[in-house]
Amino acid sequence: MFNYQIKKPGYDDLRFILSINKRMFKDKCMSEYQSKLIFKEIITNSKGIFLTIIHGNRMAGYAYATEGFSLGFGHYSQVVDFIVLDYYMKHNADEILLKALENWAYSIFCSEMRFVSDGRYEDMLKRMNYVKDENSQIYKKQLFSFEFKKGRSILK
Repeated sequence: MFNYQIKKPGYDDLRFILSINKRMFKDKCMSEYQSKLIFKEIITNSKGIFLTIIHGNRMAGYAYATEGFSLGFGHYSQVVDFIVLDYYMKHNADEILLKALENWAYSIFCSEMRFVSDGRYEDMLKRMNYVKDENSQIYKKQLFSFEFKKGRSILK
């Protein structure tokens, strides 16, 4: 069994994140300069959370989610970035990282978690009870619901 640590990254973690990006995206990733600018914005965003998953002294992956509001869907969370190295996916790092995002979303009363997948994480999403929207690549999971009765809302 692998023991993982979930933590919010600091500036000293950026080099590991960039290393993962180069491994995953090859020449399609942003420059180091661009990444530093975006990283600063992400880790200071009060409407989101950036988490890394660590095994020993190695970063297994990272994820970034934000909260959103919609008149049609209410208060929800959207996974923006989600990268877990293949080796660690075989040892459930992807599920542990997504569960940490779900816990954050639940703690700020997001009723739904959304995850856009290109297919790489499809098996994990199904195991974690996400339902694919039939018209898109969006997978959704209801975290809780509200019931409205006579002007009051009740958390279910």
